[in-house]
Amino acid sequence: MLKGLWTLMTAVGRKSFEIYVNEMKKMPKSPERNKNLEVQCQFFMVKRTHVRVEVREEAKLYLYSLLSKNAFPHLFCNTIIIETLMNIINILSYSLNEDNLHKVTAHHRVPNTNYTIQFADTHEKRLELFNAFVDFGRTFIEQALMMSPTLLKSCIQQYMLKLEQEKKISNAARQHKGLHVMWEYLSTYSKTADANATAGGNKLYYRSDFADYMVSLGERCAAVGFVEGLDRSDYRAAMTQVKGQMETAIYNRLNSLNKYKSLQQRRRRMSTIAPISDKGSALDFEERIAIFDNDFRNGLFKLTAMLIHNIDDSEDNEHELRFTAIGENALDRDMVHAMTWLPIKMFTTTVMEGAVDCWCWAIIGRPELELLIVEEIYKVWEKIISDRHGLYSIDKLEPSPLAPSEKEELKPKPPSVKPHRIFLRFIEERVFLCMHKADIEMEMLVDLLHKSLSLILENSKAPMTKHIDAVGLRFRFLYLALYLVQSDYLSDGISKFLLREKIYHTAFDYFTVHHHCPTQTHNELRSDIRTLIRFFSLVHGEKKFCNDSPTTIDASNSIPNGLNHETIDAASLYGTTKSGPTSGWINTLAGSSAGAVQGVSVQSTLSRKSGTSAKNTEKSNDARVLSRDLLKKRNLLLTLLAYEIERLETFHNPLGRPELQFNQDTQSTYTNWKLYDMNGITNKAWQEYGRLAWLISPDLATSLYYTIPKESLRLEIQRLIKSYPLQVRHIPEALSIFTLTSDNDRQCEASHILTWASINPVAALSYFASARLNQVANSYTIQFASRMLYTTKSEALILYIPQLVQAVRYDEMGFVRRLILALSKKSNLLAHQLIWNIRTNTYKNEDTPDNEMQAKLEPIARQIEIDFA
Repeated sequence: MLKGLWTLMTAVGRKSFEIYVNEMKKMPKSPERNKNLEVQCQFFMVKRTHVRVEVREEAKLYLYSLLSKNAFPHLFCNTIIIETLMNIINILSYSLNEDNLHKVTAHHRVPNTNYTIQFADTHEKRLELFNAFVDFGRTFIEQALMMSPTLLKSCIQQYMLKLEQEKKISNAARQHKGLHVMWEYLSTYSKTADANATAGGNKLYYRSDFADYMVSLGERCAAVGFVEGLDRSDYRAAMTQVKGQMETAIYNRLNSLNKYKSLQQRRRRMSTIAPISDKGSALDFEERIAIFDNDFRNGLFKLTAMLIHNIDDSEDNEHELRFTAIGENALDRDMVHAMTWLPIKMFTTTVMEGAVDCWCWAIIGRPELELLIVEEIYKVWEKIISDRHGLYSIDKLEPSPLAPSEKEELKPKPPSVKPHRIFLRFIEERVFLCMHKADIEMEMLVDLLHKSLSLILENSKAPMTKHIDAVGLRFRFLYLALYLVQSDYLSDGISKFLLREKIYHTAFDYFTVHHHCPTQTHNELRSDIRTLIRFFSLVHGEKKFCNDSPTTIDASNSIPNGLNHETIDAASLYGTTKSGPTSGWINTLAGSSAGAVQGVSVQSTLSRKSGTSAKNTEKSNDARVLSRDLLKKRNLLLTLLAYEIERLETFHNPLGRPELQFNQDTQSTYTNWKLYDMNGITNKAWQEYGRLAWLISPDLATSLYYTIPKESLRLEIQRLIKSYPLQVRHIPEALSIFTLTSDNDRQCEASHILTWASINPVAALSYFASARLNQVANSYTIQFASRMLYTTKSEALILYIPQLVQAVRYDEMGFVRRLILALSKKSNLLAHQLIWNIRTNTYKNEDTPDNEMQAKLEPIARQIEIDFA
């Protein structure tokens, strides 16, 4: 009878809880809902320690349902839940002490809750309960570390500080078994350290960042000690003083950096006379910079500690239920603003690590200000975009080894992206949390993604840096955005479709330039390759989302009146629309930003084959066209990613060492696609890729010509460049494609060469012998090459004097002769080198003169000598 009654109760309870979970999923993600879930989770945690096995099993089942991935996984990083977990472990450990058995009461209240824990009668059962709950706690922390390790660390550190402040003695924290279990697991957790994480393939059995945990805890304790010595009325003056100290650290750092750069330039000039070792000065400089960074970090922690302590202790804890963007205290708002905005003035790795720790600490310590804090943080990200820091840095022009200068160092100039990596890690954690936690913050994040991504692919206007050092950061950010788009947390519509378009265009933007050797370290390059493979797998799964197009858009916005699909195809592909407004629905939505590519009328690749069918309505036809357009872009992006992954793997593991190869599970999607799908691409499909790349951006098509060695693809891109040279004349690499000739090629408009972008001296010299190199040979190419060489620095031209003198042999128009005379007047050293080389080239060997060259070169040498006089 009792067994049947228990079966009935469990069946009713499970069904009721299932209904409860479904109803909570439908509710808006608000603080009230989160508070309700917290109470339920606390209740099930307590019941998981019940003396009866049946109750424990039911509580375990309910907890699993509540914390599952499809339910409310954000509870893993909830401060109250984590504190409850540690308190329960501490209470259960108290019952194991043999000396305290006579003191143990039948029921023990869990702190900050209305629930009590009943202890078992025997020590064996108590030990069994303790071990089982500790195992559950470790599993819980493992999941929390996967979701938000920074926030979890702040939770535990803040709890430790709270214990010490409440008890006023350190024994409270030292004797807390729950804290012991948490810190022990944090120091040994190695879930992310797989066999491929290191070059040797050895697994890690400790957290490499555990030392940072302890350093951060020490900084928090020092900041709390500073604040405890202040009176509440002195906070405003203290904040002003701390901000002044941080501004001083910024000034001293910049001043020291400028002095070091001046010293380096002076040493570089002196090193031409005698080699100088500057290791001592470099170490001295690094020590000074570390001091300034540490001063700035200390100021950040002091501001955060003041913010956390600036709360009226007499208030009830009901304030935790409020979730408002407007702080009631003006001092709170000022401190939040200073804490979030000051770090971008010293945008370094050390400072950003401290800033993220402070932000998480403030969110944990003042939960009622969470929305205000994250709103300011997202504004800081926008400020970084406008100031062009990190991922959004302006690409620096790197010196060419083909035209070296004594004043420049021949080394890469990568952007400083490490601080931005730390910032992005914080954004990632917020995304995975607010998916299940806060609708308001999700709206803010979507708005941030729209502002961070762009449809512009022009090299001069693209917001993100194209340097290869930032490839991992770029595609990690795109992975986050695409993951959010593919999830169910965003409603289908124009905003979602436009965000997907921006993701694709930002990915294409990276491939609009021809990349060279990676500048990352070995481990950084491995991490970047892994990021590319993850993004490849996510894009590969886009096929099932290609139908998620905004079908509610009116047909008049998708296709302008007076143009059929065939007209749009030709006009958009070749950029030859003569009249009428810019077409394309995406231009209507995005305004001028969508039509950033000059001469391209439509962003969507509307195909002729997608003509209106009599069997379908206009709305469904437009949706099908947009879906097909997205599928084409997806296939092109997969191809580009596959070639880039293969190229970077060559630099990472050139000898094919087995210990450096990636797990098959990691790159199974990439390997299978490359093996089956990529090898099946036909010549016609490669031509379509060329036309699609040209439509997206002529820069992308030009880069594609050099990236993928497919003849049909290159012929199509060559045809487009020769037909529409105005679209690519800003690209130096496109000139060599434009000047190539073929048997069936019509005469191209060679006059465009005169307005082309600058090229390197080697490429310019090649045009003097263009007839022998199967290139367009006429006066335009020779004039352009002469102008490029004349504008090249004299010290760089000294390396190419033999080739320049030999070019006189084929100088039928006299351009090379005039160029040599003009160059001789720019530099006496260059003139002497020219005369010496001219004398040398008048002979075939030591005794036999070359009459043909002598007749051409002797007048040039005499004229140079006359100019000397």
